[in-house]
Amino acid sequence: MKKITSVALVLSMILALGSAQAQSKTSHKKKAATETVADKKDHAKKAKQVARTEAKKTSKAASEKASKAGKATAATSKKAEEKGKKATAKAENKAAASTSTVTHKAKSTAASTKKTSEASMAANGKTIQTGPRGGKYYINKNGNKTYISSQKH
Repeated sequence: MKKITSVALVLSMILALGSAQAQSKTSHKKKAATETVADKKDHAKKAKQVARTEAKKTSKAASEKASKAGKATAATSKKAEEKGKKATAKAENKAAASTSTVTHKAKSTAASTKKTSEASMAANGKTIQTGPRGGKYYINKNGNKTYISSQKH
């Protein structure tokens, strides 16, 4: 009986050890699976943080570029406005000068026309005028131009 008891004891120990090993393997697998899930969650969190950081950096860089572009655009528009003002002033000066010249020419032409018309009266009392090519004429009673030959005048 001692032998049977010892054999039973040995067998129960073997069974207990086998059972403990089986439980150990199962819990190890569960633990490994749990660690794998936890690792994946941690990795996902880290990747999410990295993505947020990169997005913030990209957004900041884009806003800096836009700000620089806005400043450059403002400077460019100021320069264009200054050039426009200068061009306007220059055009106004030229216009004033040409107006002055035209006014002077008109006055001198009017004076010479007056002298010509006063001095150039035909015998019949008509005013003699000068045409665009230098020909002399007067307006007859029908309203038509009547040219005077160069021998008469």
